[in-house]
Amino acid sequence: MNRPVQQRIVAAVVLVPTAALAITTLVVAYFCRRLVDEATQVDLDLPSLSPLLWSVLGFCVVCSLVIVVRGLRFSHHVAGPAYRLCKSLERIRSGDVAFRVKLREGDFLGEVADEMNLLIESMQPERTEVRPGEPAQPVVEPVEAELEGAGAPRS
Repeated sequence: MNRPVQQRIVAAVVLVPTAALAITTLVVAYFCRRLVDEATQVDLDLPSLSPLLWSVLGFCVVCSLVIVVRGLRFSHHVAGPAYRLCKSLERIRSGDVAFRVKLREGDFLGEVADEMNLLIESMQPERTEVRPGEPAQPVVEPVEAELEGAGAPRS
């Protein structure tokens, strides 16, 4: 897995929503504190204010956790396939085209993997049809026999 890519994805997906929730929590806490101060000045009791503040804080914490978990899962389903695709390209550059790119269930970039598999198939040498138990015949022999039968000089 390509950790730097995964970390960049998590940062891009998780940081902004989590920062927004943190700022929202601070703003709510600030106004709740001002409300408590104002209520104290006029000797007023606000018993439902504390549960309200705690429920907002709890909501923000739960949402932050959900965002982090979903962000990690998302990055895992993008960075992993991207890594496998890059490794497959390295194999192709080295001349190895006897493989298929396989991704996990639920991974993103499946369309790219499918296209890469089509590319790999197009790069593979032509194969003759071989029946089970028979040795493979090279393609050149039938062509030479056909040329000889037509009276063409043999090279």
